[in-house]
Parts: sequence; C-alpha cells; structure tokens
Amino acid sequence: MSIVNSTLAQKRHSINYENNYPNFWIDIARVIATFLVIVNHVNEQLNFTVINNSTIVFQFVGGMGVPIFLGITGYIMINRNYTNKLKIERFSKNNLIPIVYSSVFWTIILALYSYFNMLSNTDELLKNLILQQ
Repeated sequence: MSIVNSTLAQKRHSINYENNYPNFWIDIARVIATFLVIVNHVNEQLNFTVINNSTIVFQFVGGMGVPIFLGITGYIMINRNYTNKLKIERFSKNNLIPIVYSSVFWTIILALYSYFNMLSNTDELLKNLILQQ
C-alpha cells in the first residue's frame, strides 16, 4: 500500500513541462541569450586593445545574445490582437513609450559621458548622439 501511495505522490508532484509549461524553451533561450550578452560585455572589457582569433570568436558568439532576445520578443508578440484600438493604446503606453524614453535618456547620458570623459569636441558629441558610436 505504501508503494502505491508514494508512486501517486511522486506523480502528483512531478513536473510535466510539456503539458504544464509549453513554452519552457523560451526561458532556456533567455538564459542562453543572457549568458551570451554577458560574454560579449566581458570580452569587450578584457580585450579592449588586443584583437586575436579568440576575441573575434567571443565577439561573434556574444553578439548573438541580442538577436535571440529580439526573436523571443517577436515570438511572444506575434499572436497578440492589435486590431482593437484600446489594446494598441495600452501596448504603446506600457511597452513602447517607456522603451523610447529609456533609449533616448541613456543615449544622451552615454554621449555626455564620452564627451566629458574623453574630452571630445562638439562634432564627436553629435556623432555619438546621432550614430550611437
């Protein structure tokens, strides 16, 4: 009797990812993409001046993190209903506008930082603001 009860308890507490969580692969892809972005940033800091084969490989592999995030976002957003005006307004208010504000804010902060840190001229500041170099 106890073997049957323990088997039933194990079945109740076991996780079936296919039935309970069909998009488990999205979390796996997020973990991989996060790791790749970290690899890219660490590579940029460790290999600031030296360019060799490993630097190029790490830059290439690490550079795949952001496209993976964009692909995940596209996959998640593709089945949304964008025909309702209220849903479009809610999406714009909650998602799009904060991203635009954040991008503009950090672009200006980084451009000013590079301008004052590197003692650049106004042309370099404008180039950094517009081209984000």
